[in-house]
Amino acid sequence: MEINELRNEIDKVDDQLVKLFVERMNLSAQIADYKKENKLPIYVPSREREKLQNVAKQAGEEMDNYTRVLYSMIFELSRSYQNKRNILSTPLHDTIVDSIENTPKLFPQNPMVACQGVEGAYAQIACEKMFKSPFIMYFKNFEGIFNAIDKGLCQYGILPIENSTAGSVKKVYDLMIHHNFSIVRTFRLKIDHNLLANPGTSFPM
Repeated sequence: MEINELRNEIDKVDDQLVKLFVERMNLSAQIADYKKENKLPIYVPSREREKLQNVAKQAGEEMDNYTRVLYSMIFELSRSYQNKRNILSTPLHDTIVDSIENTPKLFPQNPMVACQGVEGAYAQIACEKMFKSPFIMYFKNFEGIFNAIDKGLCQYGILPIENSTAGSVKKVYDLMIHHNFSIVRTFRLKIDHNLLANPGTSFPM
């Protein structure tokens, strides 16, 4: 088949996927209503783990990991949608909503930003993805970032809060308890590690 023909076939599949995704989210909304009425938790880890195993098995060995990534994202979107439907109005919620509505939509492009590490670190990469021309101050540890914000040295700080391999970054969460701040933006960064060695180096067994 020619490339345009293949793209047409993909478009047909995408049309079906969008319809099925909307149908799934509508069902998710009904589940959210049921959970709210019966005071059930939104997040059920055992259900998601079981579902991931099933869909990965259906996809086959070659598509196993891709399917897990896809459905992990779908689960995250579903939880977000359910939480949005079931959210209760509280002073904190009202403050957040008011801040969102009254904050200028243009995100600053060249602010002073605190990053942990050195030039070339993942924090710098994330920073430059979020800001066009940031002025970056580097700190040895996460606590230095919080202190820089507290003292007004920087307008923003870049902090890792989740890792797809190790989970939550506990040190950051511990510091979050002791500092007054607001999360104003989040960013997902794909991490690639490379093993470097001199020519002729044998791989340890």
